[in-house]
Amino acid sequence: MQGYNHPKEYIASQGPLENTVADFWRMVYEHDVPTIVMLTNLVEKMKAKCSQYWPMCDSETYSNMEVTVVNTTTLADFVIRDIKIKNVSKLMNINFLVDRHCYSKYQVNSFNLLLDRQLYFNRTL
Repeated sequence: MQGYNHPKEYIASQGPLENTVADFWRMVYEHDVPTIVMLTNLVEKMKAKCSQYWPMCDSETYSNMEVTVVNTTTLADFVIRDIKIKNVSKLMNINFLVDRHCYSKYQVNSFNLLLDRQLYFNRTL
């Protein structure tokens, strides 16, 4: 997706479903994605919007991608998780870190976002 400085700066994706979580992590790994921004909650207005694609605790393997939550920082309006990804099918240990930012106050079809909170969230990216 076109970015400010480069033609292929962003990947836009819907939140992965239960059967596409492994594909999602493979895409993140293969494209060296440094930051994931999640702008939805797992459930909104009693409707599932996205599967939980990160481990509930410590580490989980999705197909051949081992995903480990290294650190979690919880703020008033969003959560930042530092995540380590490792392809367990490779002979070489290639790990890289991804920042996952989840803006928890975002609501689909809602314009009640406070601008200062959204700007603060944008500055953390």
